[in-house]
Amino acid sequence: MYFFKSQRVDPNAAYVYTPGNTPQDMSAGFHNCAIELNKDSVKWYIDDWLTRTLPKVDGVPFPSGASRARMGVWDGSQTSGWAGTVDWSRGPYTAEMQWFKFTPYC
Repeated sequence: MYFFKSQRVDPNAAYVYTPGNTPQDMSAGFHNCAIELNKDSVKWYIDDWLTRTLPKVDGVPFPSGASRARMGVWDGSQTSGWAGTVDWSRGPYTAEMQWFKFTPYC
């Protein structure tokens, strides 16, 4: 998803597929993630595999340039089961990044 003027924009809510559409434990190692913002779409990649595209749609807010990039851990417990269920009693949970690079080109 993306945010526009502090409002979440997610007109085609869907989960992100794992690379190759192969079920796998994504927490087992590090992955290269990329977000590409173009004038007519936002694209997400994991390990150079295009996982999702949100096209620009008339009447739906769309970013004209990237101002901030943020990473976080998302709790998918309320996703009808496809993202798993978080057992909060086993926390705290953390996420690790080896590096982060931001290259604006729009």
